[in-house]
Amino acid sequence: MMMSKNSYFNKTFFKNLMKRFWIIGLGMMVSYVLLYLYPIYQGASSEGYQYYAAYLKGSYFIGNLIISTIAILTSVALLYFYHNRTASTIIHSMPIKRSELYWTSFIAGMILMFVPLILTTGILIFYGKTIPLYYRELSINHCLSWFLIQSAIIFFAYGITQFCGIITGNLYTHCILGIFFNSLPWLSSQFFTILKSAFTYGVEEPSVAFENYSTAFNYVLNLEKWLTLRTLAYLTIYIAIGISLVFIAYFIYKRVKLEYIGSSVVFDRLKDIVVIIGTLVLSSFVTFLFISNETSIHTMRITFVIIGIIDSFIGYYISRMIADMTLYVFNKKNFKKFIIYLVVFSLMCVFFVFDITDEENKIPKTGTVSYVTFSSDYSGNQDVKLNDSDTIDIIHDIHKDILKAPHNSNDSSHYFNITYHLVDGKTLTRSYNISQDCFDKYVKDDMKSLYTNVSYMNQIFRNMHWVEVSVMNYKDDTMDDTVYLKEDDFRGLKYALRKDYETLSMDTISDAINNYNYSIEVINDADYVLTFYINKDFENTVTYFKKTGYYRKIFK
Repeated sequence: MMMSKNSYFNKTFFKNLMKRFWIIGLGMMVSYVLLYLYPIYQGASSEGYQYYAAYLKGSYFIGNLIISTIAILTSVALLYFYHNRTASTIIHSMPIKRSELYWTSFIAGMILMFVPLILTTGILIFYGKTIPLYYRELSINHCLSWFLIQSAIIFFAYGITQFCGIITGNLYTHCILGIFFNSLPWLSSQFFTILKSAFTYGVEEPSVAFENYSTAFNYVLNLEKWLTLRTLAYLTIYIAIGISLVFIAYFIYKRVKLEYIGSSVVFDRLKDIVVIIGTLVLSSFVTFLFISNETSIHTMRITFVIIGIIDSFIGYYISRMIADMTLYVFNKKNFKKFIIYLVVFSLMCVFFVFDITDEENKIPKTGTVSYVTFSSDYSGNQDVKLNDSDTIDIIHDIHKDILKAPHNSNDSSHYFNITYHLVDGKTLTRSYNISQDCFDKYVKDDMKSLYTNVSYMNQIFRNMHWVEVSVMNYKDDTMDDTVYLKEDDFRGLKYALRKDYETLSMDTISDAINNYNYSIEVINDADYVLTFYINKDFENTVTYFKKTGYYRKIFK
């Protein structure tokens, strides 16, 4: 191999890489065809196309996951081709510089990934101009936005994996660190959130599905579903991070000693970091498994801590064996390092498992609350916005009485979601499931006060707009029949239903909710459905159905 005149590119090495790894580019193109081009082409004349348009805006988890995985594997394959002990020994005996190896490999990787991306973007623009779509919203702007999203995914996944590959010396640790750092935002946010929700009564579990955080980029996409200025800022940051890591990796690669290639890490000081990461990954897996299989986890704090110590011990020494590449890791020096890790774990338990800050009983004072969003099966399963002080005081009473009730997650007949929107712009959200006995003993009187509150009732029935209204008839917990109401009958139904809620006892209302023989479904739009449970004791509503001729159809 001859010395290249350009110290950052070697033509012969480039041809060798493209000849060996062309399959990556083909796989990328096939992925784009199967994930985007073919489904959009097939669904162009149907209503289903609206979902594919959403995928282009970034909310397609599977597509993002597959593309980011290909980017990770591309970095691993190209880098390991020359950054392993055998190849490095051979290549370094030839007249080729490290800068040529690194940047030629990087350019080859970018070509393998961006050529399919550019081709796909061009085809999508062609689609938007030539194919008659059911929803004509496949504009050039959407296609270019999608291109930017895909570029951010590729640059970040490739850059961070490239960095991990340079600081590690073998394929195993390269893959482990690459996957870990691509999931870092998920790990940092989800780990503590899941712990807090498991041991602090009322704290919500993460609202986005667990698997949606499988890559760092999906974390951002679930913060901002659509392409907004804020999302564009995130995209720019991710692209900048990816590019920066590529240059940092190059700076490190030029200084790596040949004898360290093939070890778990190329610098001894990095071993402890690799061990900590490995311990976190292994112990987190056991932690999530334990939490997901225990419905009464909040009563098992001591058990959780003991299991955490045991799996941390096992995870630490497995990771230490991998980092040191030896089985002889049980010594005083390593044990001292494990004790330091254990101290950090204990501090975490103090805050998140034993709740020393009393987060569980935290209720904002009325004066600090701008408004409250309240939802329950007693509110038509809708979010009700409340901003007057009297109504907020009633919500406070409901919240306090729920906290007084015994916590029994195995018997959850009713749910209550309360979100305090504070004057300073912050929010506090709590979500509770309580049994019928707890409701009758602690919350029933508070709910009756809410039903007689004019502001609350106005808000509930103000949210009822005509799109489609139906009455569901259930038999043996299964929907037996549906009766649709005419638009002219809607206003009278609202009046009768409100009068019943204001005058009936809570026992009657609870009986209707618990038995759900009949339910009124008010569909305001595709995603917003109000549900009111009734029975024959709802006298005003039943009388109205008799007047309008619906009675015989509903109450068979």
